[in-house]
Amino acid sequence: MVIRLSPTMEKRVARAAKAKGVKPDRLVESILKQRLPAEDKPREQVSEARRQLDQLLKHMSKPADFDAAVHAAKRHAGRLYEDNAGWIERASHQQFKVDDPDDARHVAAALSKKCDAIITFDHHFQQVANVIPVYSPDEFLARLESSNAD
Repeated sequence: MVIRLSPTMEKRVARAAKAKGVKPDRLVESILKQRLPAEDKPREQVSEARRQLDQLLKHMSKPADFDAAVHAAKRHAGRLYEDNAGWIERASHQQFKVDDPDDARHVAAALSKKCDAIITFDHHFQQVANVIPVYSPDEFLARLESSNAD
């Protein structure tokens, strides 16, 4: 085996060899024998799964402190509650039911922002007409025209 060292490494090896009282070539050989597996020994077969696991473990982040994570989550939930306390209070007094779950968030948003009405083509919103007025676009335009005529 031929190993070529940079001039800087050659100087370092020469200094280390002189300090140990051996030839530089012998020092390099002894280090290589320690670092590299012997060729006469059969190498241990490593499965692909083990190789992938080793790669994952190499890049795995430091384990999280579970208690600290729970404490941080509780603090975050508290801040969310404080930030949305007014909305939660207003929405909790309004009881409504809609068949389409996607429509519930629109009703909740309209109630929390104190909207005057919901304008939509979706007929599911008629279920909440007792909580907030619901108009189709045509009905709303007609209502606007009649209020402007007055």
